[in-house]
Amino acid sequence: MRLNSLQRLGLRSLGLSSILFARPSPDASIGMPVDVHRLERRLAAAHELATPGFMTLHAVRSGRHVVDFDWDFASLAAARLLCGDLADLRGWHLIEVLAGRAGRGAVFNQYCRVVEFGAARALRQTVAVNDSVDVVRHGAVRLGDGVAVTLTNLSAIRREQALRREIAARAAMASARAFA
Repeated sequence: MRLNSLQRLGLRSLGLSSILFARPSPDASIGMPVDVHRLERRLAAAHELATPGFMTLHAVRSGRHVVDFDWDFASLAAARLLCGDLADLRGWHLIEVLAGRAGRGAVFNQYCRVVEFGAARALRQTVAVNDSVDVVRHGAVRLGDGVAVTLTNLSAIRREQALRREIAARAAMASARAFA
C-alpha cells in the first residue's frame, strides 16, 4: 500500500507506514508474521463496502398515486448495495430491482411517505452483501416529485472500524517489540 493510500484511509496516524514496509517477524505469540498484503486487501474491501451510496429517484404515478420509482442517478456504491452486479440503475424501476427481496415493501412505502408528506425518513434493512447479511440504512428526503437517498452499510462500517483497531493493535505490538 502506498503512503498516500494510508493517508486517505486515515491510517498514517496509526504509525502503519513503518509496519507496512518492514519485514514481518515470525513471532507466533502475537500472531506474526503480519501478512501485509492480506491486511491491505481486507482493509480495502472493508473500506469499499463501508462507502455510502447516494441515489435519486422520481415517482412514477398512476393518477395521483405513486406506483413505482425510476432512478435518475445512482452512485456505484448504491448500485452495489442494492443489486451487486448492475452498475447503472438509471431508467430502472425500483420494483424491478428489488423484486423478490425481503423488505421491498418497506422501502417502497418509506419512499412514498417521503414524497407524499415531505418528511425525511430513515429505515434499516438487512441485505445479503458478499456472502454476509448486513444492515443497510436508507435515509430519504424529498426531492421534487421524488426522493434523494443515502444508503449506508452499517455492518461494513463496524467491520472496517474493527479492522482498523486490529491493525492499530498489531502496529503497537510490533512497535513495542522493536523497542524491547
